[in-house]
Amino acid sequence: MNIRFEPVPRNEFGDFKKDVKEIFAIGVIEHFGMPDDGEPVPDRDVDEALYHPKADVFYVYQDNRRVGGVVLTIDKETHRNKMDLFYIYPDTGRNTSGLKS
Repeated sequence: MNIRFEPVPRNEFGDFKKDVKEIFAIGVIEHFGMPDDGEPVPDRDVDEALYHPKADVFYVYQDNRRVGGVVLTIDKETHRNKMDLFYIYPDTGRNTSGLKS
C-alpha cells in the first residue's frame, strides 16, 4: 500500500471545502443531531483552517485513488506543526484507508 499527499491547488479549495463539510456533517448529525441553524459544519470553521497563512492543504491518496484530505499548519521556524483537518471518504472503508482494524 502506498500513501501519498498531493498539494491541493488553490482553485480547488471550494471542492475541498465541500468534501470537508459533507463528510464532517455525517458525524456531527449522527452524534449530535442537526443543529438548529441547519449548518452542521460552519463555513468559517473550515475557512479558518484552509486559508490560514501557514496552512498546507493536501489530498490524500492510497495507491492511485484519492481517499481523503488533510490541512496541516506547518511552522518552519518553530517546527511546531499541527493537523487542522483530516478526513477520509466514507466509502473508502477502514481496511483500505490504512486504518487497520
